[in-house]
Amino acid sequence: MFMNHPHTRLKSLLSITPDGYETVYLPLFLHLNRWIEKNAADLSSKAKSNRLQTIWGYGTDALKMRRGYLLPFDSDAETCYREQDVWSYAVFTAALIDSLMKHFHPCVTHLIDAILPTQGLEWLKANSSVFKAWNSYLQENDKKTVFYAIEKQVKRSRQYPATTKGKKNAEVSVTSD
Repeated sequence: MFMNHPHTRLKSLLSITPDGYETVYLPLFLHLNRWIEKNAADLSSKAKSNRLQTIWGYGTDALKMRRGYLLPFDSDAETCYREQDVWSYAVFTAALIDSLMKHFHPCVTHLIDAILPTQGLEWLKANSSVFKAWNSYLQENDKKTVFYAIEKQVKRSRQYPATTKGKKNAEVSVTSD
């Protein structure tokens, strides 16, 4: 369905290895594509492709915004470097799920089960602080998480693209837990 997929754009925002990309991002894309095919049966093929591009684009925009944060908060540089890939995956998947919920209104737990590859979910769960913040944002709409701050930035940049160019990420406040 989606032939013009921006894998190159996504990969340019990540530091993950090619094997890691094929393990967690590529299956995520395939599961997302299948989920949209199944749950948007009333849409034309072109409309489905556009919806997938919009949702995937929301995720890549969130990754661009994520680059402005050293995660986890209040951690030393070594920890931030060591955990950068899992935090990026958490930000990307949270943005995808958030966007899907806005377009299709499904249950968040159903979405997580349907689109996240097992290896991706296990990777998130293996880092308890990442999983706790990710799950809190998705399940409880926790506005104190970095995910919410990034979501606000993405929405603002999509709504007012000309006025947000060059704005600093610090304009959106977020608290560390």
